[in-house]
Amino acid sequence: MGTTASLSDELETGQYSSVMSYSGTIGMELANRPVPYHISRCFPGTLESSQCQELVMSACRVAYMCVDVVRGRMPPQNLQRAVSPSCMKRLETMAYLLKNHMRTHRELKEQLCYLPRSCPP
Repeated sequence: MGTTASLSDELETGQYSSVMSYSGTIGMELANRPVPYHISRCFPGTLESSQCQELVMSACRVAYMCVDVVRGRMPPQNLQRAVSPSCMKRLETMAYLLKNHMRTHRELKEQLCYLPRSCPP
C-alpha cells in the first residue's frame, strides 16, 4: 500500500503527486457571458465548490476595488484590510500617474467614464 505525501512534503521535494485544482465559471454583473476561473490548491485539504465561489468572488471584489482606487473613484483607505502596505503604495502611485496623464489626454479621460466594451465570444 503506497503512502500519500502531504502538500508541504510535495512542495519541499518538488515532486507533486497531485495538486488539487478547481475550475468553474461565475456570472459577473457587466459580463455578457460567464467568466471562467481556475484555483490551484496550495494548502492541505480540500475545498467545497461553494468555498471556491466565495474565494473567486472575494478576489473579484478586491480587483474591482483596486481599479476604482486607480481611477480615483474610491479612497485607497477602503482597501487597507485587503491589500498589503506595499500594494497600497503602488495603487496610490498608479492613481497619481493616471490622474496626471488624464489632464493632458482628454480623450482617454472620456473613455474611462464609460463602461468597458463587451468582448465578442
